[in-house]
Amino acid sequence: MIAQPTRHFLECMPPQTSGRLPDRKQRFPNLIGMPEGGHETLSNLKIAVAGCGAVGRTIAIDLARLGIARLYLIDPKAYKEQSLLTQQIMPSEIGRSKAESTAQACAEISRDTGVFYALGRFETLDHLALKDVDVVIMAGDNLNLESALGEWTSRFRIPLIHAAVHGETLVAQVNVYANQNAESPCPCCGWGAAEWEHHARETTFACDPGNAASQDQQPTIATQPTTSTPSLCGIAANLASTQMLRYVLGLGRPVGDTSLQFCAYTNATATSPLAVSKACPTSHLPYTHHALPSHSHYTLNDLLRESGSLAQATDPPTFEVGNAVWAEAGVCNCEGATTSIARFVATDDAPVLCKVCNTPIQLQPFFTHQQASLHHLGEALDLPISDLCDSSPRWIAIRNTDHAILFS
Repeated sequence: MIAQPTRHFLECMPPQTSGRLPDRKQRFPNLIGMPEGGHETLSNLKIAVAGCGAVGRTIAIDLARLGIARLYLIDPKAYKEQSLLTQQIMPSEIGRSKAESTAQACAEISRDTGVFYALGRFETLDHLALKDVDVVIMAGDNLNLESALGEWTSRFRIPLIHAAVHGETLVAQVNVYANQNAESPCPCCGWGAAEWEHHARETTFACDPGNAASQDQQPTIATQPTTSTPSLCGIAANLASTQMLRYVLGLGRPVGDTSLQFCAYTNATATSPLAVSKACPTSHLPYTHHALPSHSHYTLNDLLRESGSLAQATDPPTFEVGNAVWAEAGVCNCEGATTSIARFVATDDAPVLCKVCNTPIQLQPFFTHQQASLHHLGEALDLPISDLCDSSPRWIAIRNTDHAILFS
């Protein structure tokens, strides 16, 4: 059984029987062009891996053997019996969380690596949970993850490496998104009409062929299982790990904003540039950072005025507050119309109670907003933040088409 999803990472402690990882220099090649201090760079790396299946698990173990400083693993699913066909696991791991099981394997390999895991989707994590990582590697297989990670890494200017396979054509592909500025491409820049249609329907593409038939994890909308060979998944993982090394150490030709493909049918390798699409609806705007006030009686209008350019913009901004939603109204045990809430509500907070019937108010989709507009907030813009939240938020993002400001 998988534990309840969390917004934060859990630390995986190495078993008492595990020893220290040998000095990397004993086996690490003297790479041509490796800069002075390259080993220190690797030892200080902090990398997140989203997806711990056939590709992601192999990448995670590669990173553990490199002895990096910190490794963050994210996956909401558990290993199934069919996972044995493509994924580097033992039969005893069937039924276990992919993220936790992979974390334990990595922690046992390298006691010098801090290994952390999250039991849930990337989209459910705290917005700042990975803001200090050096690289994010995406080895998941659904378009929602691509969209969310693409936008998030663009916001924080964190390089994103995407490893994927196409089993039917024996193709392994690794895309490296540098995320240097607003003109850098994201995964969605390469989508066509079919991808956007699947994204709208929230289609998932499972790593193992048994996912669609599994009775305990039936998809809510549509699932199109994909198949692959374990060797092809290994090739994609190893290419991703190698591209990561080249990127962080500056080896050879620059790999930022490039796509690397290997086709086993032809034994051909192709490298092509990745370009930003002007038609891409995903925001590529990096955050401008400001400090949140140390007191709790500031208002959202205070932050808007401090943002300067946003306050003068003709495009109205939206507000996102500390992984909470703006709840206008909901339903309780009172008869009649919906009950007003008008505050930010976090999913991990205690439910808001109705002042009349004293029962929890159930949030309603039409009256709940991840990003609250000026119209939604109304007079609440001038209320102290302490009146709008149960606890002081760790961050507040204010955005419009041309600006993105993060207060934290």
